[in-house]
Amino acid sequence: MPRSHGIPYEIHPSPKKDAEGRSLLYVRPRKRNKISTEGIEQFCHNHLALPLGEFKRVFISFQEAAKWYLSEGMTVETPIGTFAPVLRLRREETDPKKITANDIYFDTITFTPNKDFLLEVGNRIRGFHKATDLCGNSQMYDKELMLSILNRILDNCNGMTTARQFQALSGLSYFSARKYLDALCGEKNPIIRRKRLNKTYIYCRE
Repeated sequence: MPRSHGIPYEIHPSPKKDAEGRSLLYVRPRKRNKISTEGIEQFCHNHLALPLGEFKRVFISFQEAAKWYLSEGMTVETPIGTFAPVLRLRREETDPKKITANDIYFDTITFTPNKDFLLEVGNRIRGFHKATDLCGNSQMYDKELMLSILNRILDNCNGMTTARQFQALSGLSYFSARKYLDALCGEKNPIIRRKRLNKTYIYCRE
């Protein structure tokens, strides 16, 4: 069996605030930390002596059977847990007599692991380790820090920057870096303005 090094985790700020207005934190497994179907199949072949291709064949068969029963509104029990269809109403309603079949739609499928499977997974966990020292994009909420970084970039780059450049020096994700810069353009007294140069947005000091 491959050696376990514990679960890599990330820390992120949540929308909830404490009594002093600071964001409460939550943790989650590291994003993009995943194994592919091919990886699982290789594991089964190397450690469980399962012939290559057998894992995929079993899952294709399970998928066909599960689709049949889930589409009939049934829950599907497996050795590791239960799959169940989820239905939703298209609108808010308080009178059950007004609800017809046309008001209902299929939303998603939930998976509920059984207790034995949860216990077995929990027993295999060998601790946790921090995947990054950054707390998600919480630094975005430190306005003085972000503004200081932005001014430093603008001073060194003739009053211009891009979201990629700001991302690299701020530690934010690209999405958050662009969101932050766009927000500064939209203020009543904007600090910067955005203009398009070919396929790139340039942010210029006002």
